[in-house]
Amino acid sequence: MSSALYKFGDVILAECSFSDGTGSKRRPMLVIVNRELSLDLIACKITTNMKEFPHCLIIEDWQKAQLKTKSIVQLDKPYTIDKSKIKYIGSVSEEDLEKIRAELKIVYGF
Repeated sequence: MSSALYKFGDVILAECSFSDGTGSKRRPMLVIVNRELSLDLIACKITTNMKEFPHCLIIEDWQKAQLKTKSIVQLDKPYTIDKSKIKYIGSVSEEDLEKIRAELKIVYGF
């Protein structure tokens, strides 16, 4: 898939650094911004850790998103990801996208 074609709501596999700087992990992430002329995109971490985090949403239709199990997306901690180092997995459902849009408006005002 061409990196210009990634869009809001796509699920990708990318390297995600640990917040303490001790390493990284290849994990699924949700694309929230992809500017065509940029070499990077902005994505949020998807995790199976179902703890209560602020601004996290359950991806209800995780099968449609091609995830292996029920997961949540952490919308308050975006990452900048190099487009050349990602792999497309799937896309979240329209129902999940509506919830994500509403929560992004609360968190970021867009």
